[in-house]
Amino acid sequence: MIRLHVPGFFDSDKGGPRWGDATILDDGKYFLVIDGYCGVGTTHLIDALKARGIKSPYLFITHPHYDHYYGIREIIRNKYFTPKGLIVPYLSSYGDVSSEVRSNKQALQSIINEAKAKGIKIKYVKNGDKCKYGDIEFTVYQNTSGKYDGNSEGYVNDRSLAFWFPKQSYLTTGDGATKVNDIAKPRFIKIGHHGNWCIRVMARWLKDHGCIYCWDNDYSTYITDFLETGREDCIGVGMKYFSCHGDLNVVFFGGTAVIYKDLKKWTYKCAYRGKNALKGADEPTVRKTLRGSYGSNNTRITNLLNKGYYPLAVQNKVNDVVRIAKGILNGTLDYGKNEARIAKIDKELGKGYGQLVQDYINVLCGVREKV
Repeated sequence: MIRLHVPGFFDSDKGGPRWGDATILDDGKYFLVIDGYCGVGTTHLIDALKARGIKSPYLFITHPHYDHYYGIREIIRNKYFTPKGLIVPYLSSYGDVSSEVRSNKQALQSIINEAKAKGIKIKYVKNGDKCKYGDIEFTVYQNTSGKYDGNSEGYVNDRSLAFWFPKQSYLTTGDGATKVNDIAKPRFIKIGHHGNWCIRVMARWLKDHGCIYCWDNDYSTYITDFLETGREDCIGVGMKYFSCHGDLNVVFFGGTAVIYKDLKKWTYKCAYRGKNALKGADEPTVRKTLRGSYGSNNTRITNLLNKGYYPLAVQNKVNDVVRIAKGILNGTLDYGKNEARIAKIDKELGKGYGQLVQDYINVLCGVREKV
């Protein structure tokens, strides 16, 4: 099983509509962090890594922009982590077209030097390189056409590393380079922030060649100038869009990709088989979920996945208990009182769930400690 996790944002987060990129990929043995957000996003990323006990990830920087490399630098500096490697683009791929680009390169070189000082192995990758970390395999794409929009920001954006995961039919793009039709026909993409190829004709090509799902890390729920037309174009051609308002999780196994978002799931077929390592719902898990110890909505899904559970299987059990408990409280379900009521619910839901309903009634009445 391979899991893709994007730590999301919530209404309580302050500081602007977006904080760069960050993605965690793992197969249970190898852990990859692609870019690291900045600001509150970096805090969310580091918290997510610690929650799962990920101490020795492989770190990737798609390109030397602050909102992508900041969090990676912070992981290198954090004593909790002992990264196994830092993977970056060749510095020469950016040239010296302006003082701004030279400054970007200097920042990346500084991070490389910090990593080396801590004994972290450095790996440089370029267009066409193939990488393998356990079950996780991908091909590197980097736009080398020389075209850019006339400023150094566009120059660096368009030379972002992108990673094509053929067995998962997934493409992640850094800030640009969605024009990868020479190597990839994805079913699911991470939309580049900007870059020359985030245009309607490219979105149409992707959709026509089987791309049906997309996401970006922009926290806001509206189209922004920062994203230019990437999100708007993907939505405009009919792709299903997932925001990072709340966590995003994808699990790949058994020839299927399962996308979890907003207490719902979407699936598509892929080549990756893997093994099914998730557990079904059990009574202790449902009890903990009712207590609220697993958070709510997307946070609940993330935390259940962290514990190895099918999140929606647990959620469905919770929904059953809540429905019955509320029905009893509001009088729409008349099962008598005390023992008689519990016995009938037990018979309908299976041994133990009658007491679980009673426990949740206590929760609804504010007697949380009885659960």
